[in-house]
Amino acid sequence: MLKNKFKPPSYLFNLAGFVFSIFLMFVAALGKDWGYETGGIYRMWIMYEDAPAFFRFIPRFIAWGIPSLLLTFFSVHLENNFKWRIAKFGKYTYSIYLIQVFTNPLAKSLQQIMPDLLAWIMGLIVLFLLSYVSYNYFEKIFIQLKDQLNTRLGVN
Repeated sequence: MLKNKFKPPSYLFNLAGFVFSIFLMFVAALGKDWGYETGGIYRMWIMYEDAPAFFRFIPRFIAWGIPSLLLTFFSVHLENNFKWRIAKFGKYTYSIYLIQVFTNPLAKSLQQIMPDLLAWIMGLIVLFLLSYVSYNYFEKIFIQLKDQLNTRLGVN
């Protein structure tokens, strides 16, 4: 009988990969968007002004795609290792996804009257408050209606 020689990565390896992928996300965020058009195709790059010539321009899909892929990979491998208290906030993620479209411009406009970090924190506070209200006063009602309809129809 053949033995499975594949050994899943250790917890420390996954944790280190998770932290490293977040670090790569911050590095990607430090760059500036830069684009050009070639033959009707618009190309997007991330530009790092103070970097060595080899790293000055990195294609956007690499600068953001690789850290995103790593973050997803290591998150999936770590998810069963914790009793995530923060997972309780998962019910608000759809509201966060919808409302961030409005709170991001708000935070951007707040940067004109307060320091960037404070504007960012204020934007997050408004985002989480509106997401809480949206979930409890809108989404929850529709979820309950869906559950009632499924019960009547005998759907699990």
